[in-house]
Amino acid sequence: MRARKKIVALVSQDNETLFVELEIACISKTINSIASDFSFDYEKTIYIPLHNINTRTLIKVIEFCRHEFEISKRENFSNLKSLPIEEQTARQKNWKTGFFRISDSNLFQLTMAAAFLEIESLLDHSTKIIARKLSKKDIFQIKKNFNIGVNY
Repeated sequence: MRARKKIVALVSQDNETLFVELEIACISKTINSIASDFSFDYEKTIYIPLHNINTRTLIKVIEFCRHEFEISKRENFSNLKSLPIEEQTARQKNWKTGFFRISDSNLFQLTMAAAFLEIESLLDHSTKIIARKLSKKDIFQIKKNFNIGVNY
């Protein structure tokens, strides 16, 4: 008999409800902390409002958490360990390159969500990408991107 998974409902800023397995959602330290305050019953779903994260960003966050969960699960069961380390690294890099191929505004929203939800790996990757993008721009381009008009 297959064990039932605990499910949480994440409610976005747009009032959309996304259902996610608890173990995946708990990659977020914030959600883990909220969920640990509840006694979990399989019959009832915990609804967690995330009023500062829009639906599109929340879907992206869940995708990242699901990927991180799958990677950690594979590492624990050593399916991926049978591959050479270079191939493991290349697969991860290719996935992350595709995942972070988004607009600057979406990247900013994703970074803010990662900070709020305390997802360290997502925050680390997204801030590195932002830093890399900023390092390639001059001061005028940065001011334009961030709508900075006055020098202080």
